[in-house]
Amino acid sequence: MKKETERMAAAKTSDIRTLLTVTTPVMMGYGPLGMVFGFLFVQQGAEWWVAPLMSLLLFAGAAQFLAIGLLAAGISIEEIAFACFIVNLRHIFYGISVRSLLPSSFFKKTYCIYTLTDENYSLLTGLDSSYVKENAFNISALNHFYWTFASLVGALIGESAEFTIPGIEFSLTALFTVLAIEQYRRNRKPILLLIVGLSYIIATVLAPDQTLFTAILISIFAALGLTALPIAQKENKKHG
Repeated sequence: MKKETERMAAAKTSDIRTLLTVTTPVMMGYGPLGMVFGFLFVQQGAEWWVAPLMSLLLFAGAAQFLAIGLLAAGISIEEIAFACFIVNLRHIFYGISVRSLLPSSFFKKTYCIYTLTDENYSLLTGLDSSYVKENAFNISALNHFYWTFASLVGALIGESAEFTIPGIEFSLTALFTVLAIEQYRRNRKPILLLIVGLSYIIATVLAPDQTLFTAILISIFAALGLTALPIAQKENKKHG
């Protein structure tokens, strides 16, 4: 009986070590980024406890950084919600592709879907499928903890700091600039940059008070049109 208990304890310790090992790359990214998020959020005038609460209830990474800049710019809640929806729209496709890897329990599956960030997706799809099936919930919960705890630490530092860092808010612009460059390097489609630029110019002229919302809508319709055009041309050739 004692040996069996020791064996189970050793196996549990091994499982925990394995979980910590496989999630270490995410922790290394979430640690500094989460602290920067918490710090910036407090520096914009928010209460320190709002940052970890937001990370707990709105585990969205890039969308949380986006929300900081939009709140600081005085953008309406409706525009912020719409922008966050568009930023996280890709998660629909993430969810479809990892359905078979998620646990069967309704609660655990729902939680895994809720915490399916880019990093979680990369981790879940990069590990052995049988291991993921058994540990998807634990992996997701651990990564969620990393981000929330880092947000708390950053917020506390920002709350107690008797100084500000001039220009630190530009890190948000830099972050999304890098993301945009990386997306372009993967796709290499200048037409997409043209659509985004023209959409923003048109939105600035037509709706200066709702620029972001209008620019996103124009970009979506332009992208849909760009996608539908080749399909329509093929159909015309078939019937022609």
